[in-house]
Amino acid sequence: RIRRDINRVKGLPDKAKEIPSKVKPREHAEEIRRMWLPGWRMSTTTCIAAGACFLITVLWLWVYFHLLYKSDRPESLHYWIGDEDEEAAAGGGEPHQEQTDIVMVFPNPGQAEGRAVTGLGDVLVQNLGGRAVLPRVYALLKEQDLTTTTLQTCLIKDLMTALPSAGFRVKIFNSLDGKQLFFRIGLADEAAVQHYMAAEQRRSQLAPELVAGLGVQQNPAEEASSPPWLAFDPSLPQKLAKEGIPGVKPGQVQGVYRTYHGTHAGGSIARSTDRVDMITAYLGKFIDMEAAVAAGAVEAWYPVHRRARLQQLRYMWGKWSRGLDRNCRQPIHYLWNYYGSRVAFMFAWTGFYCKALTALLIPALVCLAIMIGTWAVDYEVDLALTILQLSFSAVIIVWARWSVNTWHQERNYFIKTWGLEGIPRARPQYKGALVPSPVNDRELEVQGSLAGAVVWRYVSLTVTLAFCAGVLFSIYMWFTLFQGRMDLVASLCLSINIKVFELVFRPVAVWCTNKENHMYDRDYANALVWKNFAFEAINYYYPFIYLMVFAKYSEAGCPVVEGIGPDCVWALRRQLMGTVFFLVGCYRIGEVIFLYALGRWKLYYEAGGDSPRSFLEEQYHYTEWELRDQVEYMLQLVLSLGYVVLFGSVAPVVVVIIWAVFLMQLRGTAWFLTHACRRSFPVELPGVGAWRSCIELLLVAGVVVSALVLVIHGEAFEMSYLLTKITFTVLFIFVASVVWFALDQEAPELDESTVLMERRRKYVLSVLKDLTQRGQVPAVKPGVTPAILRGNWGVIPRLDPTHPEWRQVDTEENRVRNEPEKPLGAEQRHSVDGMFRIVP
Repeated sequence: RIRRDINRVKGLPDKAKEIPSKVKPREHAEEIRRMWLPGWRMSTTTCIAAGACFLITVLWLWVYFHLLYKSDRPESLHYWIGDEDEEAAAGGGEPHQEQTDIVMVFPNPGQAEGRAVTGLGDVLVQNLGGRAVLPRVYALLKEQDLTTTTLQTCLIKDLMTALPSAGFRVKIFNSLDGKQLFFRIGLADEAAVQHYMAAEQRRSQLAPELVAGLGVQQNPAEEASSPPWLAFDPSLPQKLAKEGIPGVKPGQVQGVYRTYHGTHAGGSIARSTDRVDMITAYLGKFIDMEAAVAAGAVEAWYPVHRRARLQQLRYMWGKWSRGLDRNCRQPIHYLWNYYGSRVAFMFAWTGFYCKALTALLIPALVCLAIMIGTWAVDYEVDLALTILQLSFSAVIIVWARWSVNTWHQERNYFIKTWGLEGIPRARPQYKGALVPSPVNDRELEVQGSLAGAVVWRYVSLTVTLAFCAGVLFSIYMWFTLFQGRMDLVASLCLSINIKVFELVFRPVAVWCTNKENHMYDRDYANALVWKNFAFEAINYYYPFIYLMVFAKYSEAGCPVVEGIGPDCVWALRRQLMGTVFFLVGCYRIGEVIFLYALGRWKLYYEAGGDSPRSFLEEQYHYTEWELRDQVEYMLQLVLSLGYVVLFGSVAPVVVVIIWAVFLMQLRGTAWFLTHACRRSFPVELPGVGAWRSCIELLLVAGVVVSALVLVIHGEAFEMSYLLTKITFTVLFIFVASVVWFALDQEAPELDESTVLMERRRKYVLSVLKDLTQRGQVPAVKPGVTPAILRGNWGVIPRLDPTHPEWRQVDTEENRVRNEPEKPLGAEQRHSVDGMFRIVP
């Protein structure tokens, strides 16, 4: 037995040598592949080539976003206007005494024929003070046969009386042909501006010179040195002047808050958009201007353009030659001051993706060159396409996330810089009953029916789904009709089908959103965005998703491509090129040219040809560009971006087309807004609203579609099992999630400059708070402090209950503790009941 044990011990080293040969890593990996990826045939060479292409492209993206990318954050206009060009950019001025912010256009009651008015109650906003402001209009509620002429006359008289008493300057004049009355409203008095800013708790930015006067040294040339925003306080100059802050005078706010020049000779603490918003807020308390236009009481109303500033915008931003700028720089701060944050964010987003698509343009052109080269020489075409499709799918996933994160950094910087943290204001179109406010029971506010809003939202959802079903049926009929020949005619018919459904659904979406009765502008805009995006995503993308995912398994199979045979991928490439060219490129450019021609026609023919007109009257003949047009503008661009995210890996030529579309859309719309468009009403929104969630959804869909294309049409999965395709799809999505997580850490939503700006602002506010609150805390009796300062430590009392001071404190506490509770008097009970709500 001992000999047997010795022999067994001697044989252990030989058995240990055999263990590695049984558990080789390569064989173990091959066993796992057979278990989870049966039938998968992708060579190591293909994987290495695709990985190398991916790493080289990611390196290029890093170089572009970190070294070549130029942001629109600088506020200086020196990039667009040199010293020698300032005179050309400034254009003609206009007298300050003629300052006007908003114009209402009425039909001349002396010449226009009145028509019947219905729904006057919809024009008036429910407000207890409305009868005092518009007494003549409220008196018309009792009339039976009300005409537009009577309503216009009463409204003009009421406004001529009420607005000057509220601090607004008004003036009225006739049009050149005498058919319209132009009612001008302006907020030119600086005292009135300060009154409304304080009453509405509007935020104002501190002046940069005040920060230096507080003893805070910050480099004004740095982005992070933007002064903080705080609620306007007219008493702040008095407090700072009392503390001896240099450059601050009592009662003069110009040295404390930032001053904007260009309208008032001495400057104003309110921007032009602020004054327009204050006038709109005042009018919105009593009258719904959109309903007034629909009822015929008002023909139009719009904020006026400033001739000098508009000329400057045309020079800096509205010229087609600016499209040659490879950096795609825009004066975003100038746009914010002139149009408001919603329009500024839209063009900041458009300009950013022009730059981001430029980063993707180089890899896309390289892929196109390789594809064309291999196809021309007919050498390893399938292998080259597999490598390019695999690598470019991963590249687009990384690029899309990197671009979104970088945009979030830009967006958050602008939100912090512009102080967009105010409380939203209720829309005049919001309908409901006057009930006690949940904030203050002693005040009444309009509150709509929650049940009615929920019902109408379900109705809107049903209508949207019905239109989506109609789109799916029409696309099925299109595919049935053209399944054998996916040519240029098929692309043209598909484009027409998409546009017809789009034009029909657009007013339906507006009607449904109006019925939902949203309280705030941002909620209304987001609801309109989601309806349009949900419908248009199916309308635009489903034909190509059907070709990519479902056509191969249908009865007809993949469409036959001339010279290639049945091939879904090549059919998809041809349809993408034709449809995107017709649908996105030609249509949008043609739309801009049509709108400009329409504006010129209205200007020269409806207004009397070349007769001399004032610039104020000329703007009446311009084209509107309000919320619905802005939603349409963003919708077309987001849908175009979706073609890159969803189908760019299959057809890299889409990247080239969409890059050109973004550039043309940016330059064309900038030219249109500065030459033939009315100035839009400013709306302060933090970012692009619901479009952010729409883009995030497109990114997730892009990952799933890329994985499905690889497993359905890739050569490596032709003979594989369903388990292989499912495993690869899950693994692809998991790896994409890991890569996105790493990119989120590399490019967080708040970059270093924004974080530093927040820290500097908090420090300035703390210094300002210490100065303004100094001496407000009442002093108390020092006690034994003087004796301690002299070093007399014996006067410190002992913590002894027998000490006289201790007995005095103890006696007072016992007296208060043992004193019986007295009942409240009638006056005290009334006071308490008014302060608190008693719950039984």
